[in-house]
Amino acid sequence: MVTTKSIFGKKIIKISGMDKKVNTLDGLPIVDAKNNLAVEVLDKDIKTSKTKSPGHCAFAIACLRAMKAKEVRVHLGRTYVRHNGKWVRYVTPVRLQKEIVAFDRGGSFEPGTYNLYAPQPTKLLGKKNGSVSPKRNGPPKKTTGYHFTGNVREGVAHY
Repeated sequence: MVTTKSIFGKKIIKISGMDKKVNTLDGLPIVDAKNNLAVEVLDKDIKTSKTKSPGHCAFAIACLRAMKAKEVRVHLGRTYVRHNGKWVRYVTPVRLQKEIVAFDRGGSFEPGTYNLYAPQPTKLLGKKNGSVSPKRNGPPKKTTGYHFTGNVREGVAHY
């Protein structure tokens, strides 16, 4: 017997007593990309783009044109491409992140070829992160404050 239940964007599928969590976006499953991808951003993509819009920025428009995808959402950490009833998740590289920040703050987006990367094995969906080493003795480690990049598009929960 198969039953599904959605909790906070994660669909829980029960199959004969087994539980499997499936991350979803707009009700569609999210899967990790298996291969890297190169997309060329043209001047026409930049001219029709909108700032602070993950689905209408220059790179999203270039992906729609080049990949013939149904929808693309470009965020600072991840890029999601909707294809064949699912979202394919890529890692947004630093070079593209810098262009996004400049563009969202009113600067220009430079035309050129940008790469999207498949997540590394340690960053795959469903992969548990953390250390298996024993707990550390002694005083807690000092941490510095975390910097949030402001005045750019809103993010999506990282899956």
